[in-house]
Amino acid sequence: MKRLTYCYPIMKNVSFKLIAEKHIEHLKGRYIIYRVDVDNLRILRLLPTNYVILHPLFYPFWYCWERDYELMYQINKIKSTICEKIVAFDTADSDRLSSKAVDIANYLPDVVVVPSEYARNTYVDSGVCKDKVRVIPHGVSDIFFDNSIVIRSVMRKIASDSRKKILYFITHSFYRKGADLVEKAINELRKRRKDFVLICKTSNLMLENNWSRKNCDYVISGLLSDEEIKTLYDISDLLILPSRGGGFELNGLEALMRNRPVIYPKESCIEEYAGKVVPELGVKIASRPTVLQGNKIHVGRGHEVDLNDFIDKINYALDNIDELKEKVRTRFTREMRERYRWGNIANEIIKVLES
Repeated sequence: MKRLTYCYPIMKNVSFKLIAEKHIEHLKGRYIIYRVDVDNLRILRLLPTNYVILHPLFYPFWYCWERDYELMYQINKIKSTICEKIVAFDTADSDRLSSKAVDIANYLPDVVVVPSEYARNTYVDSGVCKDKVRVIPHGVSDIFFDNSIVIRSVMRKIASDSRKKILYFITHSFYRKGADLVEKAINELRKRRKDFVLICKTSNLMLENNWSRKNCDYVISGLLSDEEIKTLYDISDLLILPSRGGGFELNGLEALMRNRPVIYPKESCIEEYAGKVVPELGVKIASRPTVLQGNKIHVGRGHEVDLNDFIDKINYALDNIDELKEKVRTRFTREMRERYRWGNIANEIIKVLES
């Protein structure tokens, strides 16, 4: 078997780690895999390996890039000595990369993999060589294809509430995730109707004690297993996803896999999959603000939904929730869903590595 060294943030519970470990889980039957923390990349030169995956690309080198080229030079040098190919995975949180990020992408990896066409356009338009950039989306676990619904004890209280249930994920990045827009929309809707609750999923105790407790009827915090995440969608009726930026937004795909409609910004990465299933729930864009103020990698603009249209779309979805669930079930075909199974995503990664 060939050897693959997969470099990712092993010690940090961030989305890069969660996605990387899904990749590793489904690649381990193909390769002997060495895991290296991105904060310890200097040991790469000591590992005999056929392929290297850097996930993410920019973070591990950023401060090194500010000081000198030493680490990047060492990693680049192994391409001609001990490995066949370096593949990097990263995302696009706005519509433009900084010039230094572009330099890293053009200098170091043989291939840069991003999760959406939106992200690919961002990289190419910013100056990354278009022949280097490939699109491989995020995926979902096999359990999301299981039609059975099993409600664990921790969620039974929520499931027993007879009101319609709106789900919102706010684990980080308040502004980018549109938390302020959700607060305004929900407060307005509560003046109009009493037949819904807002469920908030967060991983941060501070968020739970502040924003979530202020705005949400139910709060679920901490890391959840795939089965628990599946159950969370199953007890909910609708996902709202008014993100100002992002390269994929996996929660939207997961919700659709469980036949739950998603409200999302038009012209965003989410529209690439949700727009094929629930085009009537795309929210028009009001403005294009800077997504991450002061960020040295993602320096561009995003898409802010029109608040009135956002409120109208939620109102419409609540009034037609059963019909929309059925539309998701029939429009999101089996063939479309299979595209996102993690095992199939792994096959796409293998093609990139070995081609």
